[in-house]
Amino acid sequence: FKGTSFKVEMEKKYRERSLETHLRSVPLFATVGDEFIAYLKEKVELVSYNQDQAICKEGEEADAFYLIRSGMVRVSQTMPGGEMVRTYLSRGDYFGEIGLLRSIKRIATCAALDAVDVVKIPGSEFNLMLERFPGVRAQLEPVADARMAAAKARPWISHSSSGFFLVFRTLVMPPGPVTTLGRCGGLR
Repeated sequence: FKGTSFKVEMEKKYRERSLETHLRSVPLFATVGDEFIAYLKEKVELVSYNQDQAICKEGEEADAFYLIRSGMVRVSQTMPGGEMVRTYLSRGDYFGEIGLLRSIKRIATCAALDAVDVVKIPGSEFNLMLERFPGVRAQLEPVADARMAAAKARPWISHSSSGFFLVFRTLVMPPGPVTTLGRCGGLR
């Protein structure tokens, strides 16, 4: 039926154009050429997530890199006593690079805060992309390093005879005693 093939062709053209426009708007890809965009367009998947739906979970194998097209993503880590939100990401931001670059499991859970559309780049394609376009790797590495350092700066609760204290130690703090940031309340 002619109408169906026309619709399919129009959807394909729309997808290509919107994907290309989005990829060119992502700061990470601001300096790449047409060859990179053409390469990437063929290797990605457009995926939608509903509010509160997990996109990737802490502890899972890293299998993809994600670029946010629309919506907000909550990045959190499991802590004793619950989950701690690390940051929020929005259009133009990305996540999933740490596990792929370092060949480790996911260090955070990323979930849709509202309806979210992402460009998903499978891990194998991500690695080939970095081989073919080393400038992208050079941009990703310092971001991954900073995010890893922030993830390792995990707060924890310490109990003493005077109550509970929130304690935060970062990797950039000089060696020495742990700094108490403030009293959170206490049990007597």
